[in-house]
Amino acid sequence: MPDIQAADFAGLTRRYGVEVIAEKVENERQVVDILELDVGMGQGHLFGEPRAIKEQVLAETDPPAEFLRSTLRSAEQRRRFH
Repeated sequence: MPDIQAADFAGLTRRYGVEVIAEKVENERQVVDILELDVGMGQGHLFGEPRAIKEQVLAETDPPAEFLRSTLRSAEQRRRFH
């Protein structure tokens, strides 16, 4: 299997539905390098300082209550039969 060049990596992963996100972007020179590698998204201090997530935002990602109940029921049933 031939080696994959860094410049080909983002395109390769995109073919499989995976989008590469560059992390720890600290300066504008890194942005230029990242764009040359065909990576369209990045995160890091250059774009903004990290901050705490608000409780309201975290609550929006909680699974629905019915999902939790059905998952717990399934787990209990598996324990009873094993």
